[in-house]
Amino acid sequence: MDSDDDESCSDNSDSELAFCLEDDYKFQDIILDDDNEKFVSRINRYWDRHPVVLRQHLDWIFRFGAIKCATALLGGETGQTMDFYCNLSLGLPVMHSLAETCDGALIELFIHHGAPLDHRCYGRGPNNLNLQGKLPLNAALQSLAHNIFYEGWDPSRPLFEMLVLLCSRFSKKDVTKGIRLLVLNTKEAELEICQYAKEGKVVELAALLMTAREKVAPILYEIGDGSTSNGGMSIRQCIYRKLAALTYEESKFTFCNEKKLIRDCKEKKMAFMSTVELLDIFEMAGDTIETYIRLRQQQDEDQKSIIVHTSVQHGSPTLPLLTRSFHTMRAPLGSQSTTFVEAQFTGGYSMVELRHWICIGRGAGHKGSGFAPMS
Repeated sequence: MDSDDDESCSDNSDSELAFCLEDDYKFQDIILDDDNEKFVSRINRYWDRHPVVLRQHLDWIFRFGAIKCATALLGGETGQTMDFYCNLSLGLPVMHSLAETCDGALIELFIHHGAPLDHRCYGRGPNNLNLQGKLPLNAALQSLAHNIFYEGWDPSRPLFEMLVLLCSRFSKKDVTKGIRLLVLNTKEAELEICQYAKEGKVVELAALLMTAREKVAPILYEIGDGSTSNGGMSIRQCIYRKLAALTYEESKFTFCNEKKLIRDCKEKKMAFMSTVELLDIFEMAGDTIETYIRLRQQQDEDQKSIIVHTSVQHGSPTLPLLTRSFHTMRAPLGSQSTTFVEAQFTGGYSMVELRHWICIGRGAGHKGSGFAPMS
């Protein structure tokens, strides 16, 4: 490339910029570093600047967790408008794409600027069929659930294993905050919570109870006077009826020797029985589980503080390199890359340890009915 081309792509040039092939790489590096000043400067110097925020820029901001660049965009520093309903690279609307990352800081920022959380996803192609008609909250919980199943858990395994894996995810305050904000700010959250229970979605229910129990628990349990939150059948009664119906169907299919249908019935029954067990655990030891998660979050924060202190004290480049490497591999929680990244940042949590904590909660003689909000 000649010197004139170099100058046109240089951040030090005061002239207006026209598009060149290196811009994608430059913008990606700027967003990766979350350098909002360079980001705003480059966009504002384009003579053919797009009036609407580019989808590719949003993809990179979400992937790298670039909170400063996002703040500049939403604050109008680039003079561009935000289309919250556009589809990003994977065919999902803006808030569905962001929700998949469970990035609490970005989710809070977008909610503050009026991003819609009750917009459902339709007609997004074969890659997103499981999110058809779903909300950003569903996208976030699906991402978490995919990660748990990728780790090898399924309803045939002990429930404590799944709780340990979720505790590992929620040791990051930002992940907890992301799910919690979506639950508390989604108008149709109660409908989705009930639906998860009626479908035996035990991972999603556990995540909801771990992050926003004061809102979720009253929906799932009967209120003190014996009534229910929706004035009808309680969630537990609904599950018991489904179990009875599945048992009847299983016996009918056994008589006809329909092996696949028998297997399907068994899997559904297992999921519903896990759901009942989960409700029992959180009813008896919900406060204790929240305390356990807070302890893990504090340990995670302490560990980060030690890394920062050591890097600053010794002038080590370890922290910037580690941070850059983490953001480079960052992806929605359901992806393989996140499993690797989180393995580097999160210590293993013993199933025996969590079981001990829950047993303490059960032995305390209360049902954890305070529904105290997590900080």
